[in-house]
Amino acid sequence: SGYDLFDDQTYQAECVDGSDTTVESGVTQFPLGTTGLTCTVEDLAGNTASGVMQVIIRDTIAPSFDNLTDVTLQATGPNGATHSWDPVTATDDVDPSPTVSCDASPGDTFPVLPVGTVTTVNCSATDTYGNTANGSFTVTVVDTTAPSFVNLPTDVTLEATGPDGATHSWDPVTATDLVDPLSPTVSCDASPGDTFPVLPVGTVTTVNCSATDTYGNTANGSFTVTVVDTTAPSFVNLPTDVTLEATGPDGATHSWDPVTATDLVDPSPTVTCSETSGDTFPVLPVGTVTTVTCSATDTYGNTANGSFTITVVDTTPPDLVLPWILRAKATGPDGAVVEFLTDTSDIVGVENFWCFTSTGEWLLTAPLMVVPFPIGTTTVACTAADASGNETSGGFTIIVEPPAAPGTGHPTATDDPPSVTLPVSEPAAIAFTGSETTVPAMAGFAMVALGAGMCGIARRRRLGSQD
Repeated sequence: SGYDLFDDQTYQAECVDGSDTTVESGVTQFPLGTTGLTCTVEDLAGNTASGVMQVIIRDTIAPSFDNLTDVTLQATGPNGATHSWDPVTATDDVDPSPTVSCDASPGDTFPVLPVGTVTTVNCSATDTYGNTANGSFTVTVVDTTAPSFVNLPTDVTLEATGPDGATHSWDPVTATDLVDPLSPTVSCDASPGDTFPVLPVGTVTTVNCSATDTYGNTANGSFTVTVVDTTAPSFVNLPTDVTLEATGPDGATHSWDPVTATDLVDPSPTVTCSETSGDTFPVLPVGTVTTVTCSATDTYGNTANGSFTITVVDTTPPDLVLPWILRAKATGPDGAVVEFLTDTSDIVGVENFWCFTSTGEWLLTAPLMVVPFPIGTTTVACTAADASGNETSGGFTIIVEPPAAPGTGHPTATDDPPSVTLPVSEPAAIAFTGSETTVPAMAGFAMVALGAGMCGIARRRRLGSQD
């Protein structure tokens, strides 16, 4: 515009650029760089004035980044992790393609160690006019992955080797880690070669292990050690089989030291037997064998069974008490009836007792035997047997003499003397004189009643175990 002093008013100037293009006043788009304008103003009187001015357009604004973003990555190995990103771009008001450069490239590996490392990637964007924008983003690689155990022992069950349990050894526990492959710190609350308990029954020991890497990531693991006792006790002094001689009809008593047992774990196993020392063991029926069964049980319930036999036998023959020689006077042509005593006894018991004569006649046996014998000499054989088959045999002789002639002074049947029988323990000789009887002591002999009016003397013998 121009001002005219004479008119005292302002006139609009007309400007043209170097190409004679009129530049309208107001808002006009000018290119980058310097544009020269020639302006002319004219008043109402036609007077003109001209002037020249320059319009300078400059670019001083730096580009703007489009895609800078911080990132946190998980380490994939001891070197860290690779990271790729889309090419960093920038926009500029003037330059459609600013030049962008960064000090790291997509696909680079970014470190994880030392712990806490953060890598800053610096970028710059420069436009044609040299305006530069600087930017950055961070790449943080972390390790949040715990180590992995390489050879954590498996659960194991061991047999106790003593009252304290059993020892157990294993290879040192190791671990690997993505970032710390060689030296995760491994620790366990038990060591190879430790002794693990067996008692109380059912005890299971858990061994806890941990593996920690440089970043402090910890893996925990465990295995169990179970010590059991499946071994039964052993008898120390189980009695041997024994054969005893019966001491009476009930058999025989037998005593033995208390049966004991030892055990790897239990110092005092419980021992029980089906019979008790000092009991009486039977002899009958013949062939009876008593089996004494014993058991020894430890704390874990393991039981050892054992036995021994007690056989009671009877090898002692019966006692047999018989007369020796009996003399009698015949009372008639058939001979005489002879009474005599016998006795049998046995430790266990007499099963059978029989007698027969030399003429083949069996006699009905009884403690007091009354038997008719013919004139002459008769041999009597007797046997006593017990249930075990032990026998004692013996014999004696009966001599029946012919009757005395009348008038010889011997008693006759009409005299009717008294009949006397003495027990075995009181042997004696008996003589008859008239109606009176005298019994003088005479050890080893017994009275024998020979029938009416006759008498004889016999010596008795004990045969068998005391013969």
